[in-house]
Amino acid sequence: EAAMRGAGAAVAAAAAVCAAPRRARNAFCAIRPPGHHAGPRGAVGGQSAGFCLLSNAAIAAAYALAVHRETVRRVAIVDFDVHHGNGTEACVHNLVPTERSEVWESSFGVVSAKLSDFKPWLSSKDADRVFFGSIHGFGAEADDEHPEEGGRFYPGSGGPGTDSEAPRVVNAPMRLRAPSARWRRAMLRTLLAPLSTFAPDLIVVSAGFDAHAHDPLGAGALHEVEFEWMTAELMSLAETHCEGRLISLLEGGYHITGGPVSSLGRAAAAHVKSLMRRGGSGCWDATHAAERLEASIAAQHQRAVQCASEAARAASAASCETIDAQAGDDAQGLAGSAAATSASASASAAAAA
Repeated sequence: EAAMRGAGAAVAAAAAVCAAPRRARNAFCAIRPPGHHAGPRGAVGGQSAGFCLLSNAAIAAAYALAVHRETVRRVAIVDFDVHHGNGTEACVHNLVPTERSEVWESSFGVVSAKLSDFKPWLSSKDADRVFFGSIHGFGAEADDEHPEEGGRFYPGSGGPGTDSEAPRVVNAPMRLRAPSARWRRAMLRTLLAPLSTFAPDLIVVSAGFDAHAHDPLGAGALHEVEFEWMTAELMSLAETHCEGRLISLLEGGYHITGGPVSSLGRAAAAHVKSLMRRGGSGCWDATHAAERLEASIAAQHQRAVQCASEAARAASAASCETIDAQAGDDAQGLAGSAAATSASASASAAAAA
């Protein structure tokens, strides 16, 4: 029931931003379970579906393309969850006929068959109307000190060389715990620039917050400022190409201790805060976006250096205070010892007299 309600919320959000007259400029759906690991036939590749039952982003995109066809002729799905959205990608690839083999074992022997998968959302031309882009962790889970430990980061897909033209699929695999500046530069170059070229009429965001540095998965290094930046750039793109039409669907994010002050709570709040702002002047440009990004990274680095310097000065001052206090204690101890020795000598002299 929760999965059905989540998918229904995604459809309702798409209807609200695509209807005429519009009921919302953009929308955020705080839904669980997530959906981007669920493909057209359930779990992808025979793996666990990562808690996902229905492919919410693909359902919302398909609904908009089929029902609001006069408004939405091209739809884009952008996924910044730390896991690759292999289910969403499978739904997108299913827009063109593909062959697959299945094998069944029974008491009568082994039976194999070649089947054709093809599930268009509107028509056979859907492959030219859909864009899917994902930035995610990829590679070995082991750290540099223990390279022999651990396996491939789930789900192990979306690696280098997995892009396609029709349908347009763009993957930006990132090393686990990649620095935030590297993540943002890769997203701008690999996802946002091609997305702008695609010029969608609706953007659907698979918003996962498990790339946060404090998420228990330990796979990301992002903070609220990075989620705010990603959202702001997507909003600017939506203003440029979609008249602001954007819907965001919650995917991953697992640190919930503390409620609104947890990493999931803070990152989601930063995301929604950006959604509530207008996305700029409606003329997103990759060159200007890169200039804004580099200025932001430089300012962030300067603040980090300043904070580190202030922390070092505070630590030095605290250390000096500790030394002064210890020296005072030592001086008081010596004075007390000297007084005790003098008193003892006076008492001995009196006794001798």
